[in-house]
Amino acid sequence: MKKLLFVLCIVLFSLGCDNSKANKIYQQAQQKEKIFDYVEAIKEYEKISHNFQNTEVAPLAIAQIAHCQQEIEKRENLVEESKTLIQDKQFKVAINKLQELQKMGIKEQEKPIIHKLLEDYKSMFIQDTFTRSEEMAKSENYEEAVNILNQLEEISILENVKIKQQNKIHSYKELQCQSWIEQADELYNGKNKKGKKVKKDLASAFNLYQKAALYGNAYSQYSCGRMYEFGKGIGQDWAKALEYYEMAEKQDYENAKKRASR
Repeated sequence: MKKLLFVLCIVLFSLGCDNSKANKIYQQAQQKEKIFDYVEAIKEYEKISHNFQNTEVAPLAIAQIAHCQQEIEKRENLVEESKTLIQDKQFKVAINKLQELQKMGIKEQEKPIIHKLLEDYKSMFIQDTFTRSEEMAKSENYEEAVNILNQLEEISILENVKIKQQNKIHSYKELQCQSWIEQADELYNGKNKKGKKVKKDLASAFNLYQKAALYGNAYSQYSCGRMYEFGKGIGQDWAKALEYYEMAEKQDYENAKKRASR
């Protein structure tokens, strides 16, 4: 009986030591997870699953191995998906994938690699955006050229790129306004620049003036004000007329100042 009790004590002591060692390793593995070093965390958990199968934390370690493998796979998938998207020229979506990865958390050693990859993607996106906007401008679709350039607002860009973007937008808006105003004037007056008669369409003229007005063109803002004031092409509305007159007035458009002060 004494011998049996002695053996039992030895077993219990050994088990207690194993539990203590396993718990310590488990805590180390948990620390690895906190810094997103899932590969090293798996190594620690595997020590428990291989060498301390009978301890209390062994089932937890096995579960955490599966969890860490899932976390590794999620991160690897995001990187691979981003690379595929880049090949398909879906630059913005690829950028979103890497930003999602950053939010999930990555280990310290991987941060410079992902940052470099993200900056490369942004450079590709910027270059592609300017190229596509220039193609639209060549076909005189300045409105779409502006819309394309506005996509750069969705990412952080350097100041020199921002200046180039804003200059291009300003230039394209001016060119688009010229086109809209020419069309609007023809539809409003019932004749083109050469004096040839065309069909009047005040509603369409108003729509074109309004588009140019929203781009900040003072003449078009004044024209919208006039059409609202006299109910031409749009329902008569003095409050709306005044709103457009005041827009043009802020740009020192003299005729708008006169109408707004009535």
